[in-house]
Amino acid sequence: MAGVVFSIEPEDCNVGKIPDSFLKICSQCGRDNESHSLIFMYSDKAFCSATCFMRQKRKNDLKEFGKAIEGLMKKKKLI
Repeated sequence: MAGVVFSIEPEDCNVGKIPDSFLKICSQCGRDNESHSLIFMYSDKAFCSATCFMRQKRKNDLKEFGKAIEGLMKKKKLI
């Protein structure tokens, strides 16, 4: 699943603020996204930086990898 990067400029919003509450706070570190002109999105979550974006992506990838390994082990009756 690929992430999408886009920019929100104040003139794009009616009141000059990010309209949706889920975009206001970084899902990884909790920092305020309203001061950033670039917001990173991944899996319906907003991130303040590429670092936070990649941390979440890495967590999700590791979780999916673990589930895949567990499924293979069950298939081979190793667990």
